[in-house]
Amino acid sequence: MSQQPKSTSVSWHRESATPAERTVICLGTARGGTSAVGGTLQRLGVFMGSNLPDTYEDPDFIGQPNTTRLKAVDSRNASHPVWGWKDPHAALYLDALMPKLRNPYLIIVFRDPVASETNFVRLLKGADPRPSLAGTMNLQHRNFMLAMYLARPVLLLSYERIVREPLQAVADIAEFVDLPYPDARGQESLKAFLAPGSYKKPDYVAG
Repeated sequence: MSQQPKSTSVSWHRESATPAERTVICLGTARGGTSAVGGTLQRLGVFMGSNLPDTYEDPDFIGQPNTTRLKAVDSRNASHPVWGWKDPHAALYLDALMPKLRNPYLIIVFRDPVASETNFVRLLKGADPRPSLAGTMNLQHRNFMLAMYLARPVLLLSYERIVREPLQAVADIAEFVDLPYPDARGQESLKAFLAPGSYKKPDYVAG
């Protein structure tokens, strides 16, 4: 008998009836798996921004002042009933945007911090890992505390489980944002997308 795949996630504050208008925010840490989730959301049909790079980081939010981000929120609210964005550091400014976000849903990706810092040190050849590792762990704690006090629907995802059970991760994400699970062709496409090794470009340029 084959074993059922293990869930890739933990969630709370799930709503009994999904609101028609909602905003999905994907956050986590640098090199922590948020690009995989951002790309999955886009492939499931969530508008994640225009002209996205292969990191799926919306230029209207990444590194912008809050005045620019708030204008982007107003624009997206006017044109998309369901939309979102991905920013590993969204917890640092999300409070300023919350009053304008419609029914925010938080997806927080956790990854073994030692694994992500190993890649960082390899890239920088001998860099002291301690400051970056401390920053990653502090941000993970901040993300968790944000999820605790906001009292909004939250999905906590394990990047390691995403890699091991990619289609179960897709199922967890689709159920959380209340979007259809993809057909067989879409499943194969998402399985290939979630395979580790490199960043992968969006399937399309969202308008």
